[in-house]
Amino acid sequence: VANDLNTADLFAWTLYKNGRLVEAREAGKRAMRLKGADAKIIYHAGMIEKGLGNKTQATKLLSTALKLNPEFDLIQSQKAKAALAELKETR
Repeated sequence: VANDLNTADLFAWTLYKNGRLVEAREAGKRAMRLKGADAKIIYHAGMIEKGLGNKTQATKLLSTALKLNPEFDLIQSQKAKAALAELKETR
């Protein structure tokens, strides 16, 4: 189990990319406990929740990430905006 922020976040994102969403959620929670106010980490948590079908939590997390830093990553911030728009359409 990772004890530093970057490793915990990378582990969560790797699990997400491999379809291991429940495990990714737990690893993501650990990363957020280590440092909760990081837009990229919150984005990762939001995408994991979206993958799990938790629309309300995903919307909250993605909105928070974009409010903290609308351009936190050249590519991922655009994906966050698209995911948030998709979530709002399906409500």
